Amino acid sequence: MRYNQGLRILMALSMVWLMAAGVGVAIAATVTVQAHQIQVKGKTMTALTDGQGMTLYYSTQDGPRQAKCTGNCASYWPPLILKSGAPNGPAAVSGNLGVFQGANGRQVTYKGHPLYTFARDKKPGDATGEGVANHWHVATPDLQAASAAGGNKPSGSW
Repeated sequence: MRYNQGLRILMALSMVWLMAAGVGVAIAATVTVQAHQIQVKGKTMTALTDGQGMTLYYSTQDGPRQAKCTGNCASYWPPLILKSGAPNGPAAVSGNLGVFQGANGRQVTYKGHPLYTFARDKKPGDATGEGVANHWHVATPDLQAASAAGGNKPSGSW
């Protein structure tokens, strides 16, 4: 009986620690969005990445500066969060970067699209999230601006 009670307390403390640590959400004081050549489904393309080289994604279900992926969804698709200030990047992308305050916090956008990483990508250059659920796509520098109607179609040179 005492063992089970101790286990429950340990599990509860672990959950508090995980929530406090922001598991599933990448929070940074500065965010750099870069463009790198990666392989996506056998084709080489230029993709947006975070400062660690992890592929960035957008969802066609999101609207401009509006994230539908929150809560449990955000544990699989961690939003790119910026604690304060503005995101930066090379000239080719920096003018299209923004931030909005939403359910996930101050989420970084590219051309109005909220940006995410994918929990199943294990190393820089992985792009295993492309096409997941038919609405997750690799963000590219030539991504079209988010439309107010939602239902954005993927675009890119691949």
